[in-house]
Amino acid sequence: MRQWLQAFPHTWFGFTATVTRPMSLKAEEAVRAIHHSHLLLESDAPHLMPTVQRPPFQPPQTSQRQVNHPWLLGHVCQRVAEIRGTSADDVWKASTMAAIQLYYL
Repeated sequence: MRQWLQAFPHTWFGFTATVTRPMSLKAEEAVRAIHHSHLLLESDAPHLMPTVQRPPFQPPQTSQRQVNHPWLLGHVCQRVAEIRGTSADDVWKASTMAAIQLYYL
């Protein structure tokens, strides 16, 4: 990860519910290495549901696959905050500012 950041210092990274999975060591390493100004949070809906959130309901579907929703992004934020040793509020603010800067909002 550090080599990538040295070679491409202006890279932005988006983190999904992958960071909530047990044994997501490489994702955790990346979360720690990325400067907060280049850190984005992504829901990746409808895929990659956070492992910490399993809703008690299952919408009618033809398959038994659970569906991720953008409102579950808070679980990704909380896990990123835990990994970085900071508050979820700080991660929300940093990610919001990074998105504003990246997408010229």
